[in-house]
Amino acid sequence: MYWCDNCNLSLIADTCGLCKHHGSVLTKDLKPVFTSERNFYIDELSDESVKEIPGNLFRYRNKIIKNGKVLFSFHVNGKNLEFRIKRNLASQIESENETLLTKSLLRANQRVLEKKEKEAIAFIKRVANSHKSKLEMVSFSGGKDSAITAYLVKKAIGEVPLLYSNTGVEFPETITFAREFAKKMDMELIELHPPQKFVDLCEELGPPSRMMRWCCFTQKATPINAFYSNLDKAVLSFDGIRKSESKSRAKFDRLRKNTKIIRQTSAYPIFEWLDFEVWLYLFFRKIPMNPLYEKGYSRIGCWVCPNNGKFDDYLLNKTHPDLSKKWIKFLLEYAENHGRTSDWVYSGKWKQRTTKYKKFEICSLQKICSVGNEFLFVLRDSKFTEDKLEFFKVFGKKAVKDLGNEKLVQIIGPKVTIASFVDRNTMRVRFNEKDSFKRSMFEIRKQLEKALNCVNCGACVGACRFGAIEFDESVRINESKCNNCLECVTSKYLKQSCITLHYKAERNIVRAR
Repeated sequence: MYWCDNCNLSLIADTCGLCKHHGSVLTKDLKPVFTSERNFYIDELSDESVKEIPGNLFRYRNKIIKNGKVLFSFHVNGKNLEFRIKRNLASQIESENETLLTKSLLRANQRVLEKKEKEAIAFIKRVANSHKSKLEMVSFSGGKDSAITAYLVKKAIGEVPLLYSNTGVEFPETITFAREFAKKMDMELIELHPPQKFVDLCEELGPPSRMMRWCCFTQKATPINAFYSNLDKAVLSFDGIRKSESKSRAKFDRLRKNTKIIRQTSAYPIFEWLDFEVWLYLFFRKIPMNPLYEKGYSRIGCWVCPNNGKFDDYLLNKTHPDLSKKWIKFLLEYAENHGRTSDWVYSGKWKQRTTKYKKFEICSLQKICSVGNEFLFVLRDSKFTEDKLEFFKVFGKKAVKDLGNEKLVQIIGPKVTIASFVDRNTMRVRFNEKDSFKRSMFEIRKQLEKALNCVNCGACVGACRFGAIEFDESVRINESKCNNCLECVTSKYLKQSCITLHYKAERNIVRAR
């Protein structure tokens, strides 16, 4: 980011497009301060002598900038927003028309914006042409980046559907904006919903934290994976992810296989763009914008996100007090039930939550005879229901025998043969291959632990690249799609293969005898 002293304008490149003057280094990035956000700062300032804050402002993190210089900064201290005034605010008031300033700002940066637009469109066309066998979609979140991506995709290759995963903890404004944006752009909106409510899963898994972000799988990726499992083709998704957003995203390739959504290849047209470039392009092409940005939000996502900073939490309490109180109430109840203090909630320490796993042995393993590899799995306080036995269809074909008052389920595969009466507490397993006995035993035990700990989040749908794992209130294995590769059981890289085995603090285990 640069500053033109001659035109008093912020620049993307080091040369002003109006006067050709070489600018001086300003900051790494900028966000415009809208009227509603400026009014918020005025209301929050405790200094009665300050009646107004000037316009034509930009923000970099917690610093408010005017004419290339920091005007004031702020930080959250407990329940208060504290300010550090660095320049006389009253002396900065001016009558300059903000609309005219915006027009000058766009003209000064127009050449760079047009160049970036041209490159992004060329990238979209090139990627679409090399992935003709895939269905094209735009991953839409309701934020500025996905709005620009949708605009560029339509400009490059025409109308493609917008795929919006409504997590259940979206801002009301975001849901409304997503629907209205699709209408204005004349693009189809596919709105998806997760099978489980966020708060219900918090009861099972604990609130998500920066170290334990299970919600990204269950609330966002799960409905997308479930939707993709019913498609005949894989998907090429254009996404608004940018490398400046985080250190982890900076390591992404611009075109990559998505690790959370296994049937999706993700392409990032604006991957190299800065925030300031995104904002200017929104104004340049008059692209509709989520109204939450005008209130001071710098990123749009779930309002409970553990990655939100202190200012985001403070802003949430001011703009959406009912949502803030609802979440704080849940966190306080969770804290009380798990030996935490209220400070753990109010200080934001919950965002750093880790857990000590507690394991409960509810299934024992008994060898049936000394000859052969045949074992009996015995549940202590539960039974092998049809839902639990469904997990074992990944090992072979299912056969059901109706024996009057009882139903016998058999799974017959190349490595193992499984037999269990429905609603009994025992399951008989014969390992057919002696050479691979240890490996097969590990696979059976891991799959059984999945069945015993399942919270019906549906995230495991994304663990199968063939779409064989389906979810309809509970896990179902589609035998016509499953080739018994066991990738969903054995891959340690697929966290969504079982959320509970990665994040659930109290879990049931199988112990050999």
